[in-house]
Amino acid sequence: MKKITGLFLVCGLAFALTGCGEKTSSGVSSNEVLNKTISITQNEHFTMTSDKSNASIDEKVTVSISNIDVDYEVTGVFYNDIACQEEGDDYTFLMPAKDVVITATSSEIKPVLSTKYAAISSHSSLTQVKDQGTVYLNIDFAFHYMTILKSNVVSSNSSVIPDTAISIENTFSSQSNIINGVKLKIDTYNVTKGKTWITATFANGNVSSEKTELVFPITITDSLTLDTYDENLKFNVSGITNPPSKYQVSLSDADHVEGSTNPESVPFSDLTSTSSVISVDFKYVVGHRYYVNLYYVDDGNYIYYSFAETVGTGSTATGFDQYKSYFLSFVNPNSSLTLRAYLSDN
Repeated sequence: MKKITGLFLVCGLAFALTGCGEKTSSGVSSNEVLNKTISITQNEHFTMTSDKSNASIDEKVTVSISNIDVDYEVTGVFYNDIACQEEGDDYTFLMPAKDVVITATSSEIKPVLSTKYAAISSHSSLTQVKDQGTVYLNIDFAFHYMTILKSNVVSSNSSVIPDTAISIENTFSSQSNIINGVKLKIDTYNVTKGKTWITATFANGNVSSEKTELVFPITITDSLTLDTYDENLKFNVSGITNPPSKYQVSLSDADHVEGSTNPESVPFSDLTSTSSVISVDFKYVVGHRYYVNLYYVDDGNYIYYSFAETVGTGSTATGFDQYKSYFLSFVNPNSSLTLRAYLSDN
């Protein structure tokens, strides 16, 4: 009998130590709850970290993303092919009753510079120089009647352009309250060198079905030199009566990028005409528009000439070398355009 009693005691002790038969609220044995491992299969475009390397069942696990390649975005984070929940900038899940492998998907960010309802101006530079004050990028709208605009602008890389450095200013049709575009304002005193992607969403507050989104990159740099063409501009002054002995010319870059090494204005002094033609050569910043001034000084008074609109070489596909709507622009390098000058009645 003593041997039998001892056997029961040993069995009881073994049962107590192993906890046989105990279940958690999830129906899993207690010895299955602990030591479930968490591993990560990294994505080539960013780094994932988990706040735990192992966890108990139903324990919350948080996955953080860092070092994202500037031209890519996270499209999903998964544990055992099940989508994680997004919580702010992180992703979370509750630990299942088995080991977990964390994976993620990504996609390259594609620019959207124009849509049915909006387009970023082709004259707006997507490269800006830091510490130049407030700079502007113009976005034009093609919404129907709109006096109420709902908008939101987000920067993908807040270390380059924080959201606090971006704001929007509405622009209006002449002498009306109709919104026809916006100026995207960037405080370049509050940015750092690098690249970010801007996502700008717009909705017509007057027509609920009209909404759109633009996506475009902006690069911040310490210095900038824009590409130029060598161009020639001529002025035909044959129709001017009593011409002056000396002419002055000023070419001003209407789309000048603050902080760039390209000059904002190119002056030419004391020019004379040859066979009623004045000729100047200059470095034209590609894609920009220029104001053109031809004038002379008479007893301290500045007398300015006007020009007829002129179209030069080019095509409907590429555009034309031209002077139109008071702007000079070239599409071809090493070109020449002649403007006919006259004194306006004004």
